[in-house]
Amino acid sequence: MCISRHDDLYNRFVETIGRPDLVDDPRFCTFANCLKNDGNHKFTLIIQEQLSQKDADEWVDIFTNADLTIEKAYNFHEINSDPQALENDYVREISFASGNKGVVFPSPIKLKNAGRPEFEPTKSLGFHNEKYLKELGYTDEEIAGFRAEKICAG
Repeated sequence: MCISRHDDLYNRFVETIGRPDLVDDPRFCTFANCLKNDGNHKFTLIIQEQLSQKDADEWVDIFTNADLTIEKAYNFHEINSDPQALENDYVREISFASGNKGVVFPSPIKLKNAGRPEFEPTKSLGFHNEKYLKELGYTDEEIAGFRAEKICAG
């Protein structure tokens, strides 16, 4: 967690997390003091203890109502359906030939004139077997025999 403008927002932050006893606490109330005598570590432990008492969605509401900047750190499954991540093309849903859908993470590098690159899902295992086996001289019957005996896929 990061408190933007630590010195200005410290008191509102500690009140918001339910620790009014820390208002104006000289160990933590300024960024400079917080860095002294392992204060940052101690303050982090206090914050962790307080934040562990509610879930992330509750804290988002609490911080928003207190007019403090907050953004939830999403896990893999949550980010896949986040409207902002989808809109900004940080994650993209794709469809495979099988009909299954999946999520990919496009490059974070966005080139103004390159547009949105399209993704082509990889082919299934053995997709090219027939082509290469024919190039090696195998007949259709031999390839069918390989498949029947599960020597190759495709």
